[in-house]
Amino acid sequence: FKMVSIIILLIILTTKVFPKSVGILKVGLIFPNIEPVLIKYMGYQNSASAVVIAFKEAKKEYPILKNLTIEIVCDYTECLSFEVSGKAYDLIKKNKINVLIGPPCKKTMEIVSSIATYYNIVTLFWGNTFTYLPNKYNDKNIVGNIMGTYSDMNHCLANILLKVSISLIYQSTYYELEMCEKYSESFQNILTTYYEDILIVYRKKIVSTKKEDLKEIADDIKKVSRIIIMCFSEREKEEKMLLQFYDNNMNNQDYVYINIDCSMVAYEDSKNQKLINTLDVHLNNNDKKLLSMYKWIYNFKFSLNGMRGHLYSDVKKSVPKLMKESPFYCIEECSEYNTSSHYAPYLFDAAYIYFLTIGNLLSSQKVANFSNISYKNIIKKIPGHYNGATGLYRINKNLTRDTEVTFSRYDYYNNSIIHLIKGSRTENATIITYLYTDPKTTIWYYRNGEQPLNVPKCGYSEELCQPTFIESSPIGFAGIILGSIIIILIIIGSIIYGFYTKFKQEKLDNLIWKIDTLDITNYSNYIAKKNEGQSKISLLSSICSNGKTNFQSLEERKHILYIYKRKIIVGTKHEVHYTLNKKDTIELRNLKMLNDNHLNQFIGFYNSPSYSISFWRYCPRLSLVDVFQLESLKSKIDNFFIYSFISDAIDGMEIIHKSPIKVHGNLMLNNCLVDERWKLKLSDFGMRFIREREKRDKKDLLWTAPELLKEEILQPNQNSDIYSLAIVMVDIINNNISYCNSKNEIEIDEVIYMLKNKKNEFFRPEISPVVDNIPNTMFHLIEEMWAQDPNTRPSIGVVNKLIKSMNPSKSNNLMDHIFNILEDNAITLEEEINLRTNELIKEKTKADLLLSRMLPKQVVEKLKSGQLIQPEYFDSVTVFFSDIVSFTVIASKCTPLQTVDLLNNLYTLFDSTISKHDVYKVETIGDGYMCVSGLPIKNGDLHVKEIACLSIDLVKKMPEFDVSYLPKGTVKVRIGIHSGSCIAGVVGLTMPKYCLFGDTVNIGSKIESTGKANQIHMSDKAHLLLTQKIGGFVTESQGEIIVKGAGLFIHMIRIYSFIDDDVENEYIDFKKFKSQKKYRCLCYCIHIKNGAFIMSLWAALLVFLNITVKIIGFSDTDWNWMLLFLITDGVAVLSLIYGIKTEKPALIQPYIVLSLLTIPLLFLLIIFLSTAIYDQESFAGHYIETEFIRTKYKYFHKFSSTDIKHEIKISAILYVTFLSTIALLHVWFSWLSFKCASYYRDCEAFQLNFKNQQMND
Repeated sequence: FKMVSIIILLIILTTKVFPKSVGILKVGLIFPNIEPVLIKYMGYQNSASAVVIAFKEAKKEYPILKNLTIEIVCDYTECLSFEVSGKAYDLIKKNKINVLIGPPCKKTMEIVSSIATYYNIVTLFWGNTFTYLPNKYNDKNIVGNIMGTYSDMNHCLANILLKVSISLIYQSTYYELEMCEKYSESFQNILTTYYEDILIVYRKKIVSTKKEDLKEIADDIKKVSRIIIMCFSEREKEEKMLLQFYDNNMNNQDYVYINIDCSMVAYEDSKNQKLINTLDVHLNNNDKKLLSMYKWIYNFKFSLNGMRGHLYSDVKKSVPKLMKESPFYCIEECSEYNTSSHYAPYLFDAAYIYFLTIGNLLSSQKVANFSNISYKNIIKKIPGHYNGATGLYRINKNLTRDTEVTFSRYDYYNNSIIHLIKGSRTENATIITYLYTDPKTTIWYYRNGEQPLNVPKCGYSEELCQPTFIESSPIGFAGIILGSIIIILIIIGSIIYGFYTKFKQEKLDNLIWKIDTLDITNYSNYIAKKNEGQSKISLLSSICSNGKTNFQSLEERKHILYIYKRKIIVGTKHEVHYTLNKKDTIELRNLKMLNDNHLNQFIGFYNSPSYSISFWRYCPRLSLVDVFQLESLKSKIDNFFIYSFISDAIDGMEIIHKSPIKVHGNLMLNNCLVDERWKLKLSDFGMRFIREREKRDKKDLLWTAPELLKEEILQPNQNSDIYSLAIVMVDIINNNISYCNSKNEIEIDEVIYMLKNKKNEFFRPEISPVVDNIPNTMFHLIEEMWAQDPNTRPSIGVVNKLIKSMNPSKSNNLMDHIFNILEDNAITLEEEINLRTNELIKEKTKADLLLSRMLPKQVVEKLKSGQLIQPEYFDSVTVFFSDIVSFTVIASKCTPLQTVDLLNNLYTLFDSTISKHDVYKVETIGDGYMCVSGLPIKNGDLHVKEIACLSIDLVKKMPEFDVSYLPKGTVKVRIGIHSGSCIAGVVGLTMPKYCLFGDTVNIGSKIESTGKANQIHMSDKAHLLLTQKIGGFVTESQGEIIVKGAGLFIHMIRIYSFIDDDVENEYIDFKKFKSQKKYRCLCYCIHIKNGAFIMSLWAALLVFLNITVKIIGFSDTDWNWMLLFLITDGVAVLSLIYGIKTEKPALIQPYIVLSLLTIPLLFLLIIFLSTAIYDQESFAGHYIETEFIRTKYKYFHKFSSTDIKHEIKISAILYVTFLSTIALLHVWFSWLSFKCASYYRDCEAFQLNFKNQQMND
């Protein structure tokens, strides 16, 4: 028994000390080991030992794995499909591996999956394998992937965005495994397949990071979207792009930037220090700009939540060490790596998952040996939750890791990242979890709590919101506001000023009728003082002597004449004690402002406590009562005379009735005045406040309406005015005061009684016309106007209309009628006056002619007008002296009568010659003859030429002057000329003479006295003027002589006349004229001929080009304005060529005029088009776009894809350059043409002068 117990104990102890093996597990691994980029992420040298670490960690969970022996079999490939297929086959068939982990390459996943599926080998992918496996290779669920996928990641992002338009930009390099490019392709495929509401409106792979290229990208994005998805493999290029967005004014709350982190590498710095605090590494301290951009950027990446920090770091640190130990023993090749590859932790998780699954199966005690575990049992146990080196994650039934992502924003102030949204994708479901409660304070924190719009309110290019005038032109708006305020203030001020001025004006108007007694003067005192006892003016005297009403009668009738503002006025005194009120002042103001040709003007009013005076304009012919008493008119009064007075009275009454006065109220014959033009004017109207208180004379009641006499009405009205007007009309027709021409003379009291008390009888004055042919219609009208019933009387308008139809003459003016009468009587007198006037004119002409021969015409006119003739100074004149050679000898040989005859004939010849020149003859003394040019009318420097030509003419005519009673028959003269200043004036009252004084006269006389026979001597001053100022004369010096009494040396110079044997004096010919220094500077203008030909070819070429453009369809418009320029230029150039050829300046003028019109227009057009260079959206830019790009530039525009603003700018530069060339050519040729025209004009003037000289000779 003891022996059996010992044996059992030994068996148990043996079992515990030497545990039983559960088999051998062969793990197959495929790595890249050459390419540095692949090694960086998943190379053999810095990744393989992660499997050993995973096995160690798995044994901690399942100790039974300590009884499991693992063999690691590694093979190597650089992610080449043809190599991987062979490597995988060898591992499976030759090395008999149980599990294949890898290869870590996306492009070899498909071929490896097919082989593993065929041989039923569990395969787990890791590394750069972010894609789904095709379903045909995963039917057995034997192939798994430990990495998240881009498609799941994009599903989550699409669920976050929903119904937006986005721009996608990415930058990818081989050194980063081109992950951004693969992500972008996946993103576009997912949106196209599953999310039609999300549109990628712009997609661009960034290749060049030049500023102009990045600006073009930013400009394009700005036009189409506000949400920008960014994926950059290189940090420096991402920052440059962000800076370009900043420079493009895309750093505001309208823009949303989403930065994609698609590498699935664990976040190294949770506070984002790497992103924010090291921004100035490459970009020249642009931290502020970048930090400003990060406010608008969100971060989207794979989530590695729940990661065990120590395990992750242990893997990263332990891998390089373990690579140098068993079973790898990689010493030299792995010595350069101090940390693991980026994806080594995922290799750890892939092996860890598999080892835990094997441990779980072995621990279930159903399986005694690893060899008994089938692949089906393994793939059933793999799905589940794990906590590995890359965090907490789940492997689903497809053996694929569920993808988890986070959507975060950058914290601008704390330099960290704030997670906002979490997303996960499992099988075919997407779960979005929002980590915030209030979006305004979290996700939209930097956007004032407002969610940005997919499409801005105003559109991407502000096309939906045109800027208001306030926004586009704040200065203009401010100006308008300021201007409006100023205008309002001006309007308010104007209104206030208007009311103020109206108030002041009313106040002044109420005073305009006031007349102060200090401002008026009694007429009799005025006349006495002015004329000192002389008689009054003839008109007034005539009226006072011939008429009944004279000055005394005016005074008796209380009508007094005054002088007011140098005019005669009449003052009517009113013995009324009355104080004016406001209503009275208004009426007086209306009276003052009432001014018409048919009314006598009211001048003003004077009011005092005891009496008042009304002032009226004075009419020289007084009233109709005075006119009817003029005996001179009684024989000349006819029917038109009567009609004119009646018409004037009616017109005046109509004006009163239409005015604010409304009623005359005081119409009588005495108040119908006649002015100097025989115009009747109504006077003494209005002022009822005075009339009703003033005692009226009985005689004045003869024109008062019966209803007023009977006191049926208290105040006059318009009907009573019609009655009074009818009585006045009868007075005019009768040419006498009413009731005074009746056969039965009636006293005034009886007339008034009859009018007041006779009810049944119609008592009116008798109508006894002084002339015939008064129309009966006028009598009927008068009867209607003085009707007993006031209401039946016609209105003044009706009366005026009827009277106008009774006009017996074509004229409407009495003055014209009187003039016609007087004209008939004046015809005979006019003929007599004309005859006497013509005789007087003839005599006056003879006297003027005689005076003009003695004195200058200007002096004669001054003497005739009574002006005092003052001596006048002339600064430059030329005097001429001549005398007869040996006159004493000649006179001794002739009788006195013959001597007088000789001098008369000679000086008659001189006088006739002088008349052809601008020369004034001063005097003749004996044989001496003196004349001058340059006075009394100044003629510039031409006076020396006039005297020179006169001298030449006289010398040439002397041989022709024959004296029969002289032995030789000829007379010779000496001539002296001198130029200078002198004094001219009239001397004496009896037989006055126009004389010259000064050294110029003395020197001229002495030059003549020293001269030779038939020669002309001149001083150096005259010679200088003649040759330098005038030119055209050839002279020679005769030496110097001393003139006695002057103390001056004078050059004696000889003048030659026109081609003559005696005196050889001629103008230089035309060829010599061209060579003179004065014109030598213009000779180069002849070269304009060549220039004109060149310009004509240039204009023709432009016309040809324009026609060619029309033919090829380069322009859709008809003949445009530029072609019009070319046609007009061509016509002008033809005229220019012909004008130069014929040397006619008139033909050159059209080109000059056209150029003067064209050049300003061209420069204005250049300035206008230049604005389009700097502002393509200006009116000029719009003009260029419509007129040039869409027509002329269209042919080339269809081959170009440049921006329209760029096209406008280029077109504007071409336009300005072309037009500037045309303008400069116009300026150049215009200047040359002007110089050439001036040259030929001078030549024509010279030739004309030359011909005139020959004709005069």
